[in-house]
Amino acid sequence: MVDFPGLVYDGAPGAESRLSVAAAKRQKRRMSDVDFSSCIADGTEIHGAYGGKTDLMIEGVLHGDVDVEGTVLLADKAIVNGDLSGVNVIVGGRVTGNVNARKAAEVRPQAIVQGSVIAREVFIAVGAKVGGEIIAQGKRGVTEFRDRRGSEAAETERK
Repeated sequence: MVDFPGLVYDGAPGAESRLSVAAAKRQKRRMSDVDFSSCIADGTEIHGAYGGKTDLMIEGVLHGDVDVEGTVLLADKAIVNGDLSGVNVIVGGRVTGNVNARKAAEVRPQAIVQGSVIAREVFIAVGAKVGGEIIAQGKRGVTEFRDRRGSEAAETERK
């Protein structure tokens, strides 16, 4: 199960992200309602900008800017060399460029962003690396969280 500001993800392939508990409390709709009909699959490499009106899951490599009118999910091993923009943006992989979310952005613990993260609400996991500014334009500001799924730390804390 993945929680996201306004969204909860409950099982589409390749989207193993889990967002902050605080975000889950504000959920408004299920992320299973998000249509990841657009996907850049693992093993795919694209050169050029990508834009669209649907939600996008990136599992491969994209050299160019991304701007969609939905949610962008960058999987753990995915790479974007360019700016990454969407309504909500979840970063699990590597971005060489800025992350711009019109609502909320989450940077997962293994993520590397070589640029700035700009959104109304920003969620940064302990262990995430951001090489630029972190700018939260909304009232909630920046929330730091500890991802406890599947980690050795989570196992240690449970014992």
